[in-house]
Amino acid sequence: MALLISVLEQGLIYAIMAFGIYITYKILDFPDLTVDGSFPMGAAIAAALSTGASMPKNYRIVKIGIGAGNKDFDHANILRAMIIEEEEEEKTDSLELLETNLDDCTGETLGYTMNLLLKAGANDVWYTPIYMKKNRPAYMLSVLCRESSRETMEDIIFTHTTSIGIRRFPAQRTALDRRKIQVETAYGTADVKVCSYKGKNYCYPEYDSVSALCDKQEKADFNTVYQAAAKAAKEQL
Repeated sequence: MALLISVLEQGLIYAIMAFGIYITYKILDFPDLTVDGSFPMGAAIAAALSTGASMPKNYRIVKIGIGAGNKDFDHANILRAMIIEEEEEEKTDSLELLETNLDDCTGETLGYTMNLLLKAGANDVWYTPIYMKKNRPAYMLSVLCRESSRETMEDIIFTHTTSIGIRRFPAQRTALDRRKIQVETAYGTADVKVCSYKGKNYCYPEYDSVSALCDKQEKADFNTVYQAAAKAAKEQL
């Protein structure tokens, strides 16, 4: 049995060297049958072939090692090895950004339109103060939404504002993993959004939940309830 294992080990070593000989001679076009040339090259190729299927898509380099051979060649006699560590892949999704400039809408109209857009499923809605032609103070309405709901958003804008044209652009975003949990505080049950990034958790109490608890507690201010909910969430995780 020991003899068989020894034969297999030697066969593997020669196979690795054969890789190096083939690569250096047939592909890189410089014959090199030395230990400093073929053996490191063969080992590198064998390592790449054996780990290629399981290499992480996203990683960071932890350490780099470089060694030089004892012989002189026309090319650099250096072997470099790296230790890598897998990293979580960033999650991206595609959205659309809609924009329109409004210089003749009332504040009531703008507020009502924002509520309709959010209720219809917009990811976010905001207004930006701008100046338009003839020095008119105006607002730029911006809507972030998914492509599937774009027509719904445009219909709301055209129906409830004086817009006569809407610009749209594709938008890519990187989103953290998120989930909702409920926590118990001295003021009642609160909803908290938990976001995760690179092994760390970030807790954000939901506004509606915190404001509802404040309405029930005469002496509880918003910041106190918010901090209590965030603390309870961190202790629960």
